[in-house]
Formats: sequence, structure tokens, C-alpha cells
Amino acid sequence: MSSQILGVAFLILILQCVQISYTYPNGAPSSQCRSLSPSHSENTAQQSPSPYIIKIDKTSVKGGQPVRVTLTSPSQNVPFAGFIALGQKFSSTYGDFDSSSGTMKVPAVGAGEKSPTKTLSCHSVKDSGLTHSSKTPKTIVEFDWIAPNEDGEFVILASFVQDFKTFWGHQSSEKIRVTRDSQLQESAAGGNGNQENVVNQISAAAKQRLSNYYSGCGSTKGCFGLPGGCIAGETCELMTTFQRKGDTHVFQVAGRLLGGAGYVATGLSLDDKMVSPLL
Repeated sequence: MSSQILGVAFLILILQCVQISYTYPNGAPSSQCRSLSPSHSENTAQQSPSPYIIKIDKTSVKGGQPVRVTLTSPSQNVPFAGFIALGQKFSSTYGDFDSSSGTMKVPAVGAGEKSPTKTLSCHSVKDSGLTHSSKTPKTIVEFDWIAPNEDGEFVILASFVQDFKTFWGHQSSEKIRVTRDSQLQESAAGGNGNQENVVNQISAAAKQRLSNYYSGCGSTKGCFGLPGGCIAGETCELMTTFQRKGDTHVFQVAGRLLGGAGYVATGLSLDDKMVSPLL
């Protein structure tokens, strides 16, 4: 056998390995929440009707109540290997899936058994998405979606993967009407229904933690904070400090986050429009 044939065979083996690396056999990563689509090389979603459906056991709930969601293949001969799902406010069109609503709860399994699903932290929100935990063929997957405590219409969105080249994206369940539960809101606010007090308490605690960052501002380090003019009064909600140490610069970033979700970030740019950010 010639060296050229061996080279072609080796190249095919490499391409097969690359293909396998993109199939996410142990579940989609949280980064896929934004596109709600697998990164399967140049393959695109099927345009034909999907053989899979999303069932819900309720179309109207109060905030904090569960909705049982079933992903299923009506035809037992067409199992799916993987999926990714999340809840979102209803929209007539879906582009980038840049938000998620509610939380996912995986049903308990018996001792020694492994759950076929696992939760994802979509958009930095814990347990807001769900995906498969193995590539074992599935014809049915069940889980609970816990409704957010806010008025609105929501849907469960999911994409199904049959194999590397065959998948269906952006399927939607029926709409779920959610009504805010005032009692749940009062409980979250410490039993008195005054959510503003909770926000003020969180803000005060955040400001206390931020106080350590003000020391040295304008003398030993540079400081930038929001809202404007907050450095002098030590009242910043968001703050970045930078200090040169030898050949490097040390940055510190801090801020107030409500609800324990989200992030604070700082970018460096050559202009004031962040057109060409360095970081």
C-alpha cells in the first residue's frame, strides 16, 4: 500500500475524531444555550417536520409552581441521542436565545442509577437549562420546569439531535400562562411584602464590601466607578480599580448583583465605543 493511501486513511481518521469531538455525547455545554443548536461542523438543522414533540401537563400556573415537561418520540423507532432545552418568555420570533426563564428540576432516580439528564447554567443562571447526560438513545425524557414568579406567557424551547448530521432546532411547547404569586413574593421579601427593603439591604451589604476597594484611589491606583462621581462619596454600584505592579497591571472588578445571578465585567478599548476591545 502506497504512502499516499496511508496518508488519506490517516486524514479520514483525524476528521472522524474531530467530528466526534463536536457531538457532545455527555451533554451540551452552557455556551450552546445562546444558539440552542449543536455545533455539528457545517451541518444545519433539518427543515422537515420534527419526529419529536414537547408535551406539558399544564398551560396555566402560578409563579414557583412546577410544570411537568415531556420530550418524546411518538414513534419508538426514531429515538433521539441528545437535546438541549430551556424556558423563555413567549415571542413570535426567536433569534439569539440571550435569556432564560424559570428553573429546571431533574426527577430523582433510584440508588445506583444515573439520571439521563443534567441541568445547565444558561446565561449564568443556575439550573435554567437542561441537556442529556449520555448519548444513549432516548424515546422519552421527563423533567419539571419551575415557573418564574412574574406575569407573562412562557414556552419550553428545545432542540433534538438524532445523530451528527441530523437534528431539529428551536421547537416550542404550547404557551404557559404564569401569574405572579403575591404570597411567594412576600415570602421572598422576608414576610412583609416590602421588596424594596430587601434591595436596600443587599445594596448596603454590597457597599460595605466595596469600601475596601476605595483605599488608594487617585494616589496608588486608578479607580473607575458607576454612577459617575461615586468614587469620592464611596457610593459606587460598579467599580474597577487598576494598579501597576512591576511589569504588570492588576485589575479588580466589583459590583452589586441582585438575586445571586449575573456578572460584572470590564473591557479595555482603544476608543470610547468598544469597537475594538482588547479584552
